[in-house]
Amino acid sequence: MNNINLIKFGGSILSHDINKCISIIADSARGANKTLVVFGYSRILAGHLKLNNYIRGSYTNSKGVSSFTLDETVLEYSKKSCCTQGEVIEALLKERKIKAVYLDGSGKGIVIGERKKLRVLNNEGVLEKLKNDYSGIIRNIRVDIILKMFDEFDVICMGPTMYANDDETLACDSDSLIFALADCLKLNSVVIYTKEGGVIINDRIVNSINEENIDELINIATAGMKKKLYIIKKNIKNKNIAINIQ
Repeated sequence: MNNINLIKFGGSILSHDINKCISIIADSARGANKTLVVFGYSRILAGHLKLNNYIRGSYTNSKGVSSFTLDETVLEYSKKSCCTQGEVIEALLKERKIKAVYLDGSGKGIVIGERKKLRVLNNEGVLEKLKNDYSGIIRNIRVDIILKMFDEFDVICMGPTMYANDDETLACDSDSLIFALADCLKLNSVVIYTKEGGVIINDRIVNSINEENIDELINIATAGMKKKLYIIKKNIKNKNIAINIQ
């Protein structure tokens, strides 16, 4: 399946310069390959939370990695944000005569997952189970549906939501989704576009992450950045996926 370009845009770059992102996708779509776009929606979600004065919780896991909680309210805002971002990208591509579609992974059971069994540090520094969280881990992707849709479309856009077997929607981060897609589609490279042109680690922009420097970067990264780097590390070392950050 090497005729598919797999690219990802974070919520920050989409908010900062969506026209640049659309141009990149359009250029990819006009080539010989099909294009699968993974997108984040962090800025749209932040807008919903701010508008509704909702303060999101957070936790720290046993590795010292901090993450936001994903309760029922945040899940609803996440679903709305994902749909909004996907539909905007689809509409802007269609304005450029690109055959594009936003594919809701949760709505059609295309991305299938289950709730993460999260154990987090409480105020006393003791690990305990995190309850009522809708963070998901991807277990399967219906590659057959994606490939079939490429018969009709040149670009498929997907955000990080998934379907769980008990008929509920879960969410993950877009980094997890792009690497899961690369694995299921047997692709050996991904391109990640960021606002800064790389990953910011201690005020330094890093656009080359590989097996040789990943552990060093994790050691010096802030707690929030460690989460992204751990996901990248797993895919560099276990699945040999080349990562190009621009």
